Amino acid sequence: MQKLKYKKDGKDVKDKLKGGYNTTDLVYGLSGYVAFGNVGIYAKYDLSPIFKDQVIEQNNISIGLRFDMD
Repeated sequence: MQKLKYKKDGKDVKDKLKGGYNTTDLVYGLSGYVAFGNVGIYAKYDLSPIFKDQVIEQNNISIGLRFDMD
């Protein structure tokens, strides 16, 4: 679902769009992180394809930093 909030002619407008994106309903994959003190590296690889009925199989990869605050 996508939620859009904006102003049109001075009035607040909220739109909700559902479906129609051709994406898979269930996302699953492998993830993990390694920490060095208060900083960690995060990685995730989705085993499920991004879109239904795609010609070329594409999977999502996410990487990032994690900061722990004590």
